[in-house]
Amino acid sequence: MPTVRTLLAAGLGIACLGAPMRTAAQIKSEQEKWCPVWASSPLPEARQGQPYSASLGSNIIAGVSAVQTMPPLPAMPAGLTLAGDKVQGTPTNAGYASFTTQLSVLYPCLGAGATTSGGKVSYYIRKSFQFKVRDMQPPQLSAFSVDPSTVSASGASVMVLVGASDNVGVTRVMLTVLHPDGHQGATPVPGPNGLGSGKWQLAIPLALNSAATPAVYTFTVSVEDADGNVARAGPVTATVAGHAPVRTLLPKRP
Repeated sequence: MPTVRTLLAAGLGIACLGAPMRTAAQIKSEQEKWCPVWASSPLPEARQGQPYSASLGSNIIAGVSAVQTMPPLPAMPAGLTLAGDKVQGTPTNAGYASFTTQLSVLYPCLGAGATTSGGKVSYYIRKSFQFKVRDMQPPQLSAFSVDPSTVSASGASVMVLVGASDNVGVTRVMLTVLHPDGHQGATPVPGPNGLGSGKWQLAIPLALNSAATPAVYTFTVSVEDADGNVARAGPVTATVAGHAPVRTLLPKRP
């Protein structure tokens, strides 16, 4: 019966005392099933500015242990370190990150006829990991205005302007309009294509006001970034003047 030393010397990579000799095809099949070195593994999402800790071993095979044996390539994101099989620290920059490292993985013996009672082998793999550092900073609003703020009783269009920026990128600007009769509606404000910062503008028509009292429209805005952080601004108003009362001239007495 071959020894563990004999099996490892033969380049089998996975061996157990008492296990029968396996063909190259069987070994390759076991490695593809249990040790997918060419596949990348996602780590739990991190949050910018918040403590983070994740184990590489738990992202390889359930129930195994893993010890990191070489520095990660490329280097870890700012604020994070790799010690053993633990990624830990407080990430300072938002975005996606990935790295590759060599691991010494310890797991139970595998294969037909293998003995698993207490027997474990060590196997070196090189594996890629990726994870996301979620941005926690909401967008910044530099402007929110309606021009003109007052129109005549016959009504007119007003221009809504929103100035916004974000460290990751603004993805959506939504305008909510509260009408004089109490109903309200929301509409997206067009702006730069894709993720961006800059100006968003939308013309809003204000209806004729047949009442003697002014009609007031109230505007609020919400700005969302790529990681779901939201900033809100408002209210600002636009007023449609009231109609002057119609004076009826009575005929003079003769």
